[in-house]
Amino acid sequence: MPADTLLTAVRNYLELGPTHSCIMEPITKGASGRTIIRLRPEGFPTYIGIHYTMDRKDNANYLPVSQFLKDGGFNVPEVIYDNPGRRVALVEDLGDIDLLGMKDEPWEKREPIYRCAFEQLDKLFYTRVPKDLEFQPEFDENMYRWEQDYFYDQVADEFLNMNPAVVDELSEHPALAQMAKDLGASSRNIVHRDFQSQNIIAHEGKA
Repeated sequence: MPADTLLTAVRNYLELGPTHSCIMEPITKGASGRTIIRLRPEGFPTYIGIHYTMDRKDNANYLPVSQFLKDGGFNVPEVIYDNPGRRVALVEDLGDIDLLGMKDEPWEKREPIYRCAFEQLDKLFYTRVPKDLEFQPEFDENMYRWEQDYFYDQVADEFLNMNPAVVDELSEHPALAQMAKDLGASSRNIVHRDFQSQNIIAHEGKA
């Protein structure tokens, strides 16, 4: 069981006895092919425990990419313990407050987090790619068109309840096809493939 494996990992890392109390709290969002649990060992800081499978190939890249970002000075949680053989890791706990959860806060409180997030994104865009680090497939014209279709399905239709005829007209607009073509032909830089508000944690005034 992934939870039992994570419990063993935190006890091994902290050298705790088998009866040492540790509360486990499941984290259900953003867990593609992964089990993510907040671990609260009595008398110690909390940790985020991650148990991953290889159902998604990119799960194997999560920890190496995290270390690359940390070494580059990016605001990412520190990987504290990593056991690739058991596919488990303990990660610094930065809390539960994300940008989506801050949507009703005053702009004066949200603005520094937005600004910090975009500064991090800009820094990532100009960071050199290590030759020995595996990344996801690059964005080409077809990928940008897929992203546009995803917007029509998930945002325009499901969230905004736009008229289907309007959505169809928008999706067939030649400017969007040209945009996908131009972006697909542009120079290659590192990007965050899921840069959205739920994936941006607000911690100590930073993103």
